[in-house]
Amino acid sequence: MRKGFTIIEIVIAMLIIGILIVPIVLFFNQTIKNYTVGKPYPKTVEVVTDAINEIETLLRQANSIFISEEKSIGFIISIETKTRKIVYELDNGFIVRTDDFGKKYTPYYNNPETPVSESIYLELSFKYYDEKNNSLPYGQPDKVRLVEISIKGSPRQVPQGTINPEFSLTTMVKLRNVK
Repeated sequence: MRKGFTIIEIVIAMLIIGILIVPIVLFFNQTIKNYTVGKPYPKTVEVVTDAINEIETLLRQANSIFISEEKSIGFIISIETKTRKIVYELDNGFIVRTDDFGKKYTPYYNNPETPVSESIYLELSFKYYDEKNNSLPYGQPDKVRLVEISIKGSPRQVPQGTINPEFSLTTMVKLRNVK
């Protein structure tokens, strides 16, 4: 009696293993593709998140709102015993903050000096609600108690191989200091 396998037995075993491996490889390949397609461009996520966090942080400190438009908001906050008027609006796809001295500030993370390959085009919108969470028409800043901020971003120059370059984020801010 001989010990071991014949060539035919080895070939049959390899065929069976190959038949079993092909569906597994195809499954994982499709899973990886689905993960990549569903994942937005990281720079877009970073810029949109930074922008919404900046607006949200300052808006939480608002004492009153004096502009309530679809694409801009103006509010008054107290900083170190001084009151400041701040307006956020869009300018050519960049979010611009203007203070009560007329000084315009475009955040460091996305401004006209940012290289086009890293620059993100932003869309900004606001919705306003009263103390009973009823939607308010634009132009009634004295009644605003809750603000919905929505920012959508997309690369100005889509990197090669990027499948899902856009990213949007929405948050609600309840005004704490407004009476």
